Amino acid sequence: MSGTVRHIIDEAANRAPQKPFLVAPENGETMTYGELKARCGEIEAGLNSLGARSGDKVAFLLDNGPWTASLFLATMYA
Repeated sequence: MSGTVRHIIDEAANRAPQKPFLVAPENGETMTYGELKARCGEIEAGLNSLGARSGDKVAFLLDNGPWTASLFLATMYA
């Protein structure tokens, strides 16, 4: 599989939306590829509403975990 982060996430979610993408070792929380794609879309919409556009720089400082993984990938997705 090759392409942009957006392409890779979209392809994986379309092919196997219920397949686990991430299992958090702290609490066993699971995120599927379908959930990842949905979260990326929600975060993209939030970033856009704040005025962020493709090519802008985005910084964040968070602990490790599912939310951080979603935010990191969603910024590249957007």
